[in-house]
Amino acid sequence: MTEDEFTNLMGRMEEAYPSQPKYQNTQKAIFWTALQDQTYKELVYAFIEHCKVDEWKPQVPVHLLKHLTNKSIQLRETFMLFFQHKEMKDKLAVSVINKMGSDRLRKSTEKQFESLLEEFCQLYGQAKNKSICEALPNNIKNKLMGVIK
Repeated sequence: MTEDEFTNLMGRMEEAYPSQPKYQNTQKAIFWTALQDQTYKELVYAFIEHCKVDEWKPQVPVHLLKHLTNKSIQLRETFMLFFQHKEMKDKLAVSVINKMGSDRLRKSTEKQFESLLEEFCQLYGQAKNKSICEALPNNIKNKLMGVIK
């Protein structure tokens, strides 16, 4: 998503809930950091879904991200690439699979696949959140987490 699309999305979210407080710059920075990898169209659909179930505007990125349906499908396909011995372009997924023990995974049975997939999705999400948090500027980290040494 480009910065112009992001500005447009944030403006539309403000317009949809005019009686609620405007987003602060820190909130906007957090949204940008978390959502910049998503496409504008997917986020608009996620916002529409959010509006159907919640009367409050999204306060944190997860309020939108939980409405993205294709994320789990993409992770499943990425995980399947590993078992099909095909090249994985997502370096974060490769590192998560290595942490899970790539040799051990290849020896697993089909019955274990769903539990391994669930573990992979959780670890991938944690690693993604950690990388996003590390990418934040120090002034935003200070506002979110306190003093950074």
